[in-house]
This record gives sequence, C-alpha cells and structure tokens, in this order.
Amino acid sequence: MARPKSTEARNEALAAAGGVVVDIGVGGFTVDEVVRRSGVAKTTIYRHWGSAQNLLFEAVEQLIVPEPEPNTGSLEADLREMGDFMLGIPTDIKVRSRRIFAGLLEGSIDDPTIAELFTRLHEERRRPVAAILTRAAERGEIDARYGVPPDLDTAVDVVVGPFFSRVLISDERLSEDDVDVWMAMIRRGLQAD
Repeated sequence: MARPKSTEARNEALAAAGGVVVDIGVGGFTVDEVVRRSGVAKTTIYRHWGSAQNLLFEAVEQLIVPEPEPNTGSLEADLREMGDFMLGIPTDIKVRSRRIFAGLLEGSIDDPTIAELFTRLHEERRRPVAAILTRAAERGEIDARYGVPPDLDTAVDVVVGPFFSRVLISDERLSEDDVDVWMAMIRRGLQAD
C-alpha cells in the first residue's frame, strides 16, 4: 500500500514542480512552492529527489519535447524528418519552451545551478543533430571536416541555428518553404566535394 502512495506523491510533486516552472519560471522555483501546490510533504520530496536542484532538473526535462534522432540513411531525409517535427510542435508547447528557455538563459548568468541545467539541456538538444551529421560524414554525404571534432560543434550550430532563431528568439512561424530553404543551405554549406 505504501508503494502506490509514494508513486502517487512523486507524480503529484513532479507535476506541481512543472507548474511552478511554467507559471513562475526557473528563477522563482522553490520546493516550498511545490509543497504548497502539491500537498506533498517536503520530506517526501527530498526522499525522492535528494535536492531542490534534482527536482528542478527533472521538472524542466519533462516539459521539454524531446527531439527525434532519425536514422534513414540519408542526410536530407533525416533533416526533413527533423524539420517536419519542428513544424508539428503545437503553438502552446512552443510558447512554453520559449518561456523556459528565456528563464534558463537569464538565470544561468548568476545562478550556477541554473547554468548547469541550461548546459545539460543545451547539450541534449544538440545531440541528435550531432549524431545525424556524424553518420552523414561517415557515409560521405558531407565534408568529413564537419562530421568529426573539432568542427562538429560548428556544423551543429549551422543546422540548429535557423530553428533556434525562428522558434525561440523571434517567434516566427515556420513553413514547409522555410524547411526547404534551410535544407538547401545546409546541403550547399556542408556537402562533400
């Protein structure tokens, strides 16, 4: 009987933590606010997560839509799948992601905990693109300089930059034409001779 209650309390606390992140932001995140919203005892929260930082990290991670890592055997098809995925993200999720990103960026300047979370999430968002580019370089589809360190980071920036700028910074709506232009530019910039 204690196990289901513990799982239920954990789920309630995590849901409340996500609500705090969305409503107040990462900078205003406190365990006390999670306790107030969830009704879960502070001791229970610390038993499950060990620290406020761990709870914050998991709450943010559950709110971020994971990006796919297609492996079709073709750079163009992989990028098209990623583009289609971005086109399909609902507006409310994009708004939520912008809020979280803005809070993480601002908080990371002065708060080492938020800086660590921001770095972790940033690296996780880049990982699928890095894998796609590495496989494409191994297949000879792109210049090998861009698929292996040290230039892999720059190549990932080239790929994710337009989406990052359009979706998170300027809040512009993406279209199929935008994805086509993006893919053409990437092919011209990264393709093997």
